[in-house]
Amino acid sequence: MNNQIILTSVPLDDLIHSLRNQMIDVLQAQLNGVSQTPKSVLYDRPITEKELCGHFRISAPTAIRWRSKGKIPYMAIGSAIRYNLADVEKALQTQKSNKV
Repeated sequence: MNNQIILTSVPLDDLIHSLRNQMIDVLQAQLNGVSQTPKSVLYDRPITEKELCGHFRISAPTAIRWRSKGKIPYMAIGSAIRYNLADVEKALQTQKSNKV
């Protein structure tokens, strides 16, 4: 096992509670046969293109097309592309509202 030191200003009880809730979400999803990552986990960190596609049930070429047309925001971290799920949902909702 790789020993790591984590320095945080979050109280230990809050950290344990948060981790416990995330693990419960993951386990419940697995028990229910859901292959997608639980939504609560996706909002906590930048997500990959694969996770974005799973969340919106779109193909990778569709995600690339949305990104290249400026339809959704993204972050380039080195050569990796990541998305903030809340920002993507907001952008898509705004575009949907503008079309009505």
